[in-house]
Amino acid sequence: MSTSRKRILLVEDEALIALCEKSSLERYGYEVVTVNSGEKAVALIDEEHGFDLILMDINLGQGIDGTEAAARILARQELPVVFLSSHTDPEIVGKTETITSYGYVVKSSSITVLDASIKMAFKLFEAYKKTKEFNNRLEATFNALPDLLFEVGLDGEYYDVRSSDEDLLYKPLPELIGRKIPEVLPPDIASIIMEAIAEAEEKGKSFGRQYELAVPQGQCWFEIAVSRIVSPGKESRFILLCRNISDRKQVEESLLAERQRLAGIIEGTNIGTWEWNVQSGETTFNERWAEMIGYTLDELAPISIATWGSFAHPEDLIKSEKLLGRHFSGELPYYECESRMSHKDGHWVWILDRGKLMSRTPEGKPLLVLGTHQDITERKRLEQSLRENEERYKKAELVARLGSWEFDLTANAFWGSDEAKRIYGLDPDSETFDAKEVMGCVVERDMVDQAMKDLLERGKPYDIIFDIIARGSGERKTISSAAELVKDADGKPSRVVGVLQEITRLRRLETALSQRQTLLGQAEKLGRIGAWVLHVDSRKQDWSEETFRIMDMEPAKGEPSIEDMISFFQPEYRDAAKGALEAAELRGESINGVWELATHKGNKRWVQLVASPYREGDRVSHILGSLRDITEDKLAELRIKSLLADKELILKEVHHRIKNNMETVGSLLTLQASTITEPAAVAALQDARSRVQSMMVLYDKLYQAQDYGELTMEQYLSPLVDEIVENFSRGGAIRLVKRLEPIALDLKRLQVIGIIVNELITNVMKYAFKGRPGGTICVTSARVGDEVELSVSDDGVGIPEGVNFVDSGGFGLLLIKTLTKQLDGSIRIERGTGTRVALTIKA
Repeated sequence: MSTSRKRILLVEDEALIALCEKSSLERYGYEVVTVNSGEKAVALIDEEHGFDLILMDINLGQGIDGTEAAARILARQELPVVFLSSHTDPEIVGKTETITSYGYVVKSSSITVLDASIKMAFKLFEAYKKTKEFNNRLEATFNALPDLLFEVGLDGEYYDVRSSDEDLLYKPLPELIGRKIPEVLPPDIASIIMEAIAEAEEKGKSFGRQYELAVPQGQCWFEIAVSRIVSPGKESRFILLCRNISDRKQVEESLLAERQRLAGIIEGTNIGTWEWNVQSGETTFNERWAEMIGYTLDELAPISIATWGSFAHPEDLIKSEKLLGRHFSGELPYYECESRMSHKDGHWVWILDRGKLMSRTPEGKPLLVLGTHQDITERKRLEQSLRENEERYKKAELVARLGSWEFDLTANAFWGSDEAKRIYGLDPDSETFDAKEVMGCVVERDMVDQAMKDLLERGKPYDIIFDIIARGSGERKTISSAAELVKDADGKPSRVVGVLQEITRLRRLETALSQRQTLLGQAEKLGRIGAWVLHVDSRKQDWSEETFRIMDMEPAKGEPSIEDMISFFQPEYRDAAKGALEAAELRGESINGVWELATHKGNKRWVQLVASPYREGDRVSHILGSLRDITEDKLAELRIKSLLADKELILKEVHHRIKNNMETVGSLLTLQASTITEPAAVAALQDARSRVQSMMVLYDKLYQAQDYGELTMEQYLSPLVDEIVENFSRGGAIRLVKRLEPIALDLKRLQVIGIIVNELITNVMKYAFKGRPGGTICVTSARVGDEVELSVSDDGVGIPEGVNFVDSGGFGLLLIKTLTKQLDGSIRIERGTGTRVALTIKA
């Protein structure tokens, strides 16, 4: 060890010895200052503080001895003291044991021994200082600790107790030292502490045991730590540290309660939770997180942040990453994103994803993020439904021209929907529904103001119709508006909520309808046509004024039932009327009946009842009908029927007389022919007879017909053809084929056609079958488009080529040509196997 700068105070009463020792020590590099008495040594130490060691002679002659001087010096300053003496007696040495010294050197010892003793003293003093410093720190630490510190034995005996607050001790300090833990503490507490001491004996230490104990400060929780003091060869001792954890315990209990509350909230709100280590990718989800997408956590294992990415919608994943980046950069206070996740069943689940960055790395990078997942699929569905409903509402407002408005009485603010603005001529996108602007458009301002005043002051219903002049267009419009007063929680009026509708067109229609109803009433009266409605469920009817008049009743008489109406009909018609109404009600059949009734005053009237059922769904709910007084028409009809019957008798008699006259003419022609021998004359008379015969057939059919205006070709031509053929002697050998359609023609044209057919068949009978016993004649009529074709054909020898309707000199063909022209028709001859003549006329 270096001796430089080591300064020694040598206290020696013998000058020569002092000089010799000083010289020797200086040779060893020490700086030596000498004094010859204890008093001087004490005084010098008080004056100077630069000494590193004191060499103290014990016997200093007169004055205080060395041990006394050392004691006084050490009381002022801590210095290592080495005693010097020529004595080795136990008594002399014993005097130094009460003084803190660092050696005892006999004066006869060599300088080497002395130097070694001095050096050892320096080492010991340094060790002492370090030990003292450590002890001081340890003492300060013990004093600073809020804990209870005990030194105890293996059997629990208290050897030492330290406490910054004696109110934490179960017993006062004097009652602990020398006693054992089981003797002092309650058995259950003592057992916990003794178990910890036993564990420390085995393992060297024990931590974590807790107990609750009532001490002077109150009921406290303590946590103990026990450590064995290593002392080889000695019995085991232990440091027992008891820390007051009452505050921590309270915090833990509060934290546990908070965690339980949070767990309840999480369970109650049905949300999923997640924790994400941004740097490692390690992620934790709770079971609900997985349930939202139809899985369990076991099915999703192993779990990482990539698990979330694999289920997120690609578009939403991009949005989520951008929002996270903005949150990590500090732009957003927290992360929030609505995104879709793929469910196990294949559909998308809407998730509200929220999170917050909780910590960063030392380099400032994002580290731990905590968040939640909430299933908002139903909310998104409701939002979509709400948007659709709002859109429908706006469209409905637009279609119905129905706007809504609100007047905030507290803020004196006016609000109107887009349609309300449009009705007043305001631009929905750029203009507000300002009260001053709106009221400036109102024509009947006083009436509207009074209606609002009545609503606010008297609670009178606000339901008014007024006119406005729309802004911009200047169009006059009629508005219907209704409103209600809304009160706050204190029952005070807070706002007025209302609707308004433009009814300009409706008002015009109502006016027109009123006029038309007046005209309809007049028309009903003039036409004697009343209207009625049957309400099937109630069996009650609504009658128009004219219906009441027809029934000879006053409209104020009450609400008639269907049974009342049926009772007015004459007995022979009641069943028919009742059956028709039941058919309309049950089977939806229409009604059209003519029946006689007796009015309320007993007047008999004929009425026509017409009605149709009205359905609501699959049932008849109403029957709408009319009741027409046709008494005059019915009487006129009966008179007409009587006249027609008389006319029919007269007409039949006329036809009968004409037919008889024609038969007389035909008989005369026959008689005349029988008296003449000239063949040509006979043939001419027979032809005339045949033509008269065709007219007789026509009149015979008219006599039998119900309609004298027209007959069908079948009715007229079929018997006519038979009669023409039968007039010839070989008529029985002729085969007749008739294909006549029932085509109705007027009598004027049928008469002409009958003459033409007579001429054609007569020619066939005369010329077609010469040299043959018989043949076939075919007569057909058919409708071809808007024309009628009549043909007469035979299978005879055929008409000569030179014979036609243009150049023929015969009367018969000329007659046919003339009659065809009269019919505005056409006729042609077709030659082949026999002859076919076809007549075409308009239908």
